[in-house]
Amino acid sequence: MLFLANSVTIMNPYFNRYDIEPSEMGEFTVLFDGFVLVHLANSDEFNNQVYTTKFGKFIKGTSYADYAVGNEFIDNGKTLIEFKGYRAKYVYTLETEKGIFSIWQDERNRQFYVQKKLPKKEVIFTLVPENMDKDKTLLTFNDQLLGYLRTSFRQGRMVFDVPSTRNAFIEIFSR
Repeated sequence: MLFLANSVTIMNPYFNRYDIEPSEMGEFTVLFDGFVLVHLANSDEFNNQVYTTKFGKFIKGTSYADYAVGNEFIDNGKTLIEFKGYRAKYVYTLETEKGIFSIWQDERNRQFYVQKKLPKKEVIFTLVPENMDKDKTLLTFNDQLLGYLRTSFRQGRMVFDVPSTRNAFIEIFSR
């Protein structure tokens, strides 16, 4: 099976399902024992040729050109991307429709760090009712815990390990 597409969004079903992070890859990356090949094309020759056309001259220097010609994902920016410091302490794990994430907090600056890497011992909250079991606490969208995270996000006190984690939380909080 062959999937072909432009670089539109890193929040696509394939990248989400197989935890593919384009920011951590070269032009060609082989995954899953050779079953998956990710090709992130980057051709200066192609780009230069496009920019000699009337349309290329019209879009050159725009964010549209970055996406359409430069093959950059529109949601792969570095905004709110920061690795957690050693002072951040694990708070809990949040299971969502978009993935499972660990939540950490640095008490000094009250900043939250959200990442895909999970600790060995977890306290798990879930937003997915069908995944409930004795080891998870169900959260609803209106629960105070989630409200506190939303407020921290709105105030810029929440950062993420990679763009796809940030984008998942943007979708969660924009309900």
